[in-house]
Amino acid sequence: MISEKTKNRWLVYRLIDPLAHEVRYIGITLRPKGRLDDHIKMKCRSTKRWVQALRNKGEIPLQEFLCSGLTETQALSKEAEFISVYLESGSRLCNCKQDYNRALKWKRHDQTPSVFSQGAARKERGAHKKPKETGGKRSGVQGLLDRIS
Repeated sequence: MISEKTKNRWLVYRLIDPLAHEVRYIGITLRPKGRLDDHIKMKCRSTKRWVQALRNKGEIPLQEFLCSGLTETQALSKEAEFISVYLESGSRLCNCKQDYNRALKWKRHDQTPSVFSQGAARKERGAHKKPKETGGKRSGVQGLLDRIS
């Protein structure tokens, strides 16, 4: 049962590598201040390794909030949507497998074709190519950010 205290308090956030200036993680939380520390303790090795490598260099990921005031279900759906869009744009996310599986289910439900393997996504779209112009409408990550703003 969902507590009234947490019902509409979920946030979707992204972690950005301050050295490479790229998005590396998409997540949800009720506790934004403590969530970053949790990434060091996670079972997900890729996220843990990345955060620890930054800390060894005296840095921490930058945390930016993408959506707030959501129910848990809404937050999970938005997280999956953002993961899908970032992967399709070629981002090197270090989310855990369960996050990618949620993104895959979201895309199937959304009925739009997609590629979810990071390597396959880059190969499919060509990592060196610029995104196509969309005639004034933004697509990909910026289009998604525009829609939720």
